[in-house]
Amino acid sequence: MTRNGLIAVRTVAAALLAVLLAASGLPTTAQDADSKAAKVPATKNPSGTPSENPSAEGKGAIRLPDGTWLWVGNEGSSDRVSVPWKEYVKLLAELEQRRKQSQTRKPVTPSLCAIRVRIEKRGEQSVAVVRLSNSFRTTASQTSVLLGGRKGLLTAATLDGVRLPVLESSEEGYLATVETAGEHTLVLDLETPITPRGGKGEVGFEIGLPRAAITTLQVESSGLDIPRLNLVTRWSDPSQPTRPPEVRRLNALDMRQLASPPGQSGGYPLGPVESLEVSWEPPARTPAADRVQTAEWDITVTFSDATVETIARVTLRGTARQWRIATPGNALLHAERPPGSAEIGPGLPPSLQRSGNKAEWLVEFPPGSAPADWVLVASVRTPRPRPEETGHRGPFSVGPFAALNVFRQTGTLRLIAGPYMRFAVRHGTDLRRQDAPGSDEERSTALFRLATGPTGNNLPTQPLATVEVHPLRGSLVLTPHYHATLKSNAWHIETKLKVEPVRREVEALVVEVPPEWRGVEAGPPDIVEGIQSEAPSAPAGFWQALAHRIGYDPRVPLIIRLANTYKQPVQITLTAHLPLSQPVQESLLPLPRFPGAAIAQTQLQISVPEDLQVQGQYREWIGGRAAATGGVLQPIPRNGSKTGSSSQLQATSEQPIAAVQVQWKPYRPDLAAESRAEITLTERQILIQQTVRLRTSETLPRSVHLQGSNSVAGMSAIPALEAAGPGQWRWTLPSESREAILTLEYALPRLPEQSRLPIHLFRVVEATRGEHLVRLWSATAAPEVVQVRSLPWRDRPLEALADRAVWPLRVLSAPQEETLLELEVEPRQDLAVTVWAERGLIQVWAGEDASLRYRARFRLRRWLTRSLTLELPAATTLSTEFLLDGRRVEPLAYRRTEQGTTLYQIPLPAYRLASRLLLEVRYVLSSESRWRMELVPPVLASTAWDGPTWWRVTLAGGPFPWLQGPFQPRWQWSWQSTGIALAAWPETELEHWLMGDAASGGSRGTSNNGEGEADSFSGQQALPASFTLWRLPRWPVLLSSSLFVFVYLVFLARLPSAKRTGGLIATLLLLATWLTFAPYSLLQLFAAGQFGLYTAAATGLIILAQRWYRQRQILYLPGFSRETASYVPAHDSKVPLLPAGSRRGPISGNSTPAGRLGAAPSTPSGSH
Repeated sequence: MTRNGLIAVRTVAAALLAVLLAASGLPTTAQDADSKAAKVPATKNPSGTPSENPSAEGKGAIRLPDGTWLWVGNEGSSDRVSVPWKEYVKLLAELEQRRKQSQTRKPVTPSLCAIRVRIEKRGEQSVAVVRLSNSFRTTASQTSVLLGGRKGLLTAATLDGVRLPVLESSEEGYLATVETAGEHTLVLDLETPITPRGGKGEVGFEIGLPRAAITTLQVESSGLDIPRLNLVTRWSDPSQPTRPPEVRRLNALDMRQLASPPGQSGGYPLGPVESLEVSWEPPARTPAADRVQTAEWDITVTFSDATVETIARVTLRGTARQWRIATPGNALLHAERPPGSAEIGPGLPPSLQRSGNKAEWLVEFPPGSAPADWVLVASVRTPRPRPEETGHRGPFSVGPFAALNVFRQTGTLRLIAGPYMRFAVRHGTDLRRQDAPGSDEERSTALFRLATGPTGNNLPTQPLATVEVHPLRGSLVLTPHYHATLKSNAWHIETKLKVEPVRREVEALVVEVPPEWRGVEAGPPDIVEGIQSEAPSAPAGFWQALAHRIGYDPRVPLIIRLANTYKQPVQITLTAHLPLSQPVQESLLPLPRFPGAAIAQTQLQISVPEDLQVQGQYREWIGGRAAATGGVLQPIPRNGSKTGSSSQLQATSEQPIAAVQVQWKPYRPDLAAESRAEITLTERQILIQQTVRLRTSETLPRSVHLQGSNSVAGMSAIPALEAAGPGQWRWTLPSESREAILTLEYALPRLPEQSRLPIHLFRVVEATRGEHLVRLWSATAAPEVVQVRSLPWRDRPLEALADRAVWPLRVLSAPQEETLLELEVEPRQDLAVTVWAERGLIQVWAGEDASLRYRARFRLRRWLTRSLTLELPAATTLSTEFLLDGRRVEPLAYRRTEQGTTLYQIPLPAYRLASRLLLEVRYVLSSESRWRMELVPPVLASTAWDGPTWWRVTLAGGPFPWLQGPFQPRWQWSWQSTGIALAAWPETELEHWLMGDAASGGSRGTSNNGEGEADSFSGQQALPASFTLWRLPRWPVLLSSSLFVFVYLVFLARLPSAKRTGGLIATLLLLATWLTFAPYSLLQLFAAGQFGLYTAAATGLIILAQRWYRQRQILYLPGFSRETASYVPAHDSKVPLLPAGSRRGPISGNSTPAGRLGAAPSTPSGSH
C-alpha cells in the first residue's frame, strides 16, 4: 500500500470511529437527559446558596453551562513551592552562566593512550573492536578529560576498572568528568564497521583520538589474512585553528610490527594524534572454497591374508545441497563427524540413498547443515583368495571413487599390507606416487597423491587403480638404470643394477637378455666373478630359434656369478651392444628381464649424437609380453635452459620396462608454434578465427608451410599467404626475427541436420613443438551441448574474455600436430535460466464485448542464447505482434502445446555488456463471460526475474471490479463524481518506471491530482501469473453497500449502552483484521458504501442538533430566572428558621413566609 493510501485509510477509519462514537452517545429517549438531571441532589454551601456538586466547591472546579464540571487545578492547601518571579529569573540566569562555564572550560588530554584493535568477522560484515586505555592525572575535582572515540560506537566504559564514568559526547569525541583528583585510567570499548577506503579497493576504519603525548597501537586479526596495513594519522595544533592539520602516512606496515608480542604490552608508537585511519587490501576471496564444489578424498586400502578392506573418506566443500557419489556396487556409505569436531554439531546428518544404479549414491544435506561439517565414509570389504590359491596376489581394483559434477578432486591413496610386501600399481594420470613413511618390518605402505579436474556428470567406468601385492620376503629387489647410446653402427646399452637382498643372501643373479644383444659383459670384477650360460653346450643360434618358436618376446637366460655372498645392496653393471644391419632412423631396443626378482623402479636414458634429434616411447611388461603402447620419453633439461635437449631423453616407470621404440633424424632448430582458435558455431556454418604465434630461441627460417583443410571458404590471412598445393600454404617470415604472428579467418560449412562436425585447423609443418588452444562459442538460436569425439583433445578450465559477455562452451587443447577436431552437437534441454528480466508492465483493456487487448512489455538485462521461448494462451496468431526496442520482429517458429497454448521462438540480438532490451508483446483474447474474466500474461521460459511485474487494467462501461488470485493491488485515491474512489496508478508514471527513469512505490504526492482513472486498477506480481476479474454492476453494488452501512450503524445506535460497546469493539476488530489481510477489498466496499456512511453521519448530526435544541428550550423557559432565588428573613421577624437538615413537607403557595408576612425585598435577578 502506498503512503497516500495509508493516510487515506487512517482518515477514513477516524471518521468512521467518530460516527460510531457519536451514534453510541445518542440517548434512546428524550426523558434520559431529564432523568439524569433529576438524580443530582441539591445541597447548600456554607453561604446558604444551593450547590449541585458540593464536593467540587472550592477545589478548582468550574461548572459549565451544560451542567458539567471542568477541573482547573488542586486547591491551595496542596504541596507546592511558590517562587517569586524575580527569584525564578535569577535562578535561570545562574543556570545559564554555569552551562557556559562548563562549555568554555578546556578539557585535559591524557598522558598515555594505548589502542588495542581486534579485527573480526561477524557474518558477512567485518568489524573493528577498539579499546582505548587512557591514563591521566587530575589535580582538581570535577575535571573534564578528553577521551577520543569519535566515529566509534561505545559499548562499554570503566573508570579505574570498577566505576562507570560520567560521559558526554562532543565534536572531538567523548568527554569524562572525573570527580576526584589523582591518577586514573579510563577504558573505552568501541566498535566501528569496516568500510571501503580510497579508490584502490582497500578497506579499513577511522577512529578519533585524544591527542595523548604517548599513543601506541596494537592490531590483531581473528582468523583474517591481513599481511600488511596502511596507517594515516592527523594532528592539528589547538592554538592555531586556521592551520591545516598535519597528515602522516605509513604504508605497507608488516602485521607483525603491530601485533602484541607474547608477554609484552608495548605497541607501535604514533605520537600525539587526533585521528587514526587504518586500511588494508582485503584478502582475495576464495569462491572455490565456498561456492565451487570440490572433494577431498582419503582412501586407505588394507591387505590382509583373508580380506581386502577399502575405507574411502571424502569431505565435500561447496554450497550445493545435493551430491552424487560414485562408489563400487558393494560399497556401504555412512556419514560421521570430522575428527576433532564437537559432538553436538551444526545441523542434521545428510540423507544417503542409492540411485537406480548401485554404483551411485545420492547425498542430500538438510537446511542448516553444511557439507564440510560431515565426512562421508565408504567401506568395501572383499574376500581375498588363500595364499596357495591363484589370485592371492591380485590384481585388486581400488574404486572407482568419485564425486560427480565437482570442479576438482584431491586427496591421497594409501596402500597398507603386511611386512616385506611390494605393490605393483597401475593407475592413470590422476595419481602420482610419493614417498610413503611407515614402511618397516611390521608393514608395507605405498602413498599416492590424487588430483583431478572437473569430473563431469557421467559415472566412472574404470577403477582408480589396480594393485598387485607381491611378497618380498626372501627375494631380491632390483632397481635397474638403462643408458642406451647410439654409436656409428650399433646401440651401446649399459645397465646398472642395484641389487637389494631382502632377508636372504645373494650369490648369483639370473638375467634373461634379448637374443639380439651381442658382447654381454658384467662388472665390476671385484663383485662379479663371471657370466655363465644356463646351457653352455647349446649351439649358436639355438636360443634365438627356440625363443621365436615359443613366444613373442624371446630372451636368453644368463647367470651372473658374484664373487662373494652378499646380504647388503650391491651395484652391478651389465653392458652389451645391439648392431644395426643397415642405415635406419628407427629401432626397437629390447631390454632384459629378471625372473625371480622384484623391480622397484626403472630408469631409462637415451642418447644420440648432437647433430641428431631423437624421440621415442617405452613399453612396460604386461604378463610375459611387452605392451603395445607406453609412455613418452621426455627431453633431459639442459643447465640454465628452460627447454630440454633434443639428443637426450629419459623416463622413469614404476613397472619393469620391456622395450624402447626410438626414432632419430637430423637436428632441426627448435620452433614452437602456439595456436589460439576462436570457433563460433552457427546454424549454417562454423566461423574460425585462428592466431598462430611462432617463437624460437634462434633466428626464424625464411618461410614455413601451413597445412589445413581444402574445404575452407572465405579465408583471409594477415600477413598474406601463398598457395603451395592442395591444403598447403607458404608463410614468408620476417628476416632476422625470433617471433612472428599470423591471423587466419575462415569458415566451414554446416548442414542443419549434421550432428558430427569435423573441424580442420591449420598447423605449421616445420614446428617441433606447440599446442592448439580452442575456445568454442555458440551463436545458435537454441542452446546446444557439445561433445568432443577426438581423443587427443583434452578439456581445459573455462576462462572468461573481457570482450565477451558470456562464457565459452568448452576450452580444449591438443598437441600442435593434431589438426582434426571432431565435435558432436545435440540440442540442450537442461539449461535452467537463459534470460534475466529486470521488470515488466502488462496493460489490459477490457471491453464490454468480453474482449481483452493486451500490451505486455518486459525489460531484459541479460540473455545467453539468441532466442527466447515465449508462451501465450490460445490466441489467433494473426493478432499477435512482437517488438524489440520498438521494432517489429517475426518469430522464428511457433507450435501448439497439448494444453492449448502457443509457443513462440523470438529471435534476440547478440548480448553486449551493460545493454538492455525491451520486449513487447501485443495480443487479443476473448473471455467466455463478460462478468468473469481470466487475465493471462505471457510466460517467458527459462527466465529469472529481478523485479516485479506491474499490471494496469482499464475497464469499459464503468463496472465494479472484484479481484481473485495472486495479485497485489496498488492504488491511489481520487475524487470522482461518486465521492472518494480507488484509482489506478497513472500510465505515465508506470512508463517512467518501466524505462528506469523513476522508481514506483508510492513516493510521490498524497494524491494523483486527477491523473488516475476510477474505471481502472493496477497492481504488481513477483512473477507473472493468471488471476480472475469479476465485473460487477456498479450501481447495485453502491446501493446495496450504502444501505448495509446505514442499517448497520442505525442498528448499533439503537442498541443499549452495554451491548453497543461490545458491538462497537467487535466491529473495530473485524475491520482491523480485514484491513490487515485484504485492504483493497475493504477499501473497495468502503468506497461503495460511503453514501450510507454519509447518510448515517448526517442523521446522527440532525438528532444531536434536535436534542441540543430541546435542552436549550428547557433551560431558558420564559418567566424563570437563570439564577437560584434566595430567601433572607427580616431582623424583627418572629418566624423561626428551620435547620438546614430538617425535613420539609409540601409547600403550598400560601404557606411560604412571603405569603403570610408579605413580599420580601430582593435584588433584581435578571429574569426573562
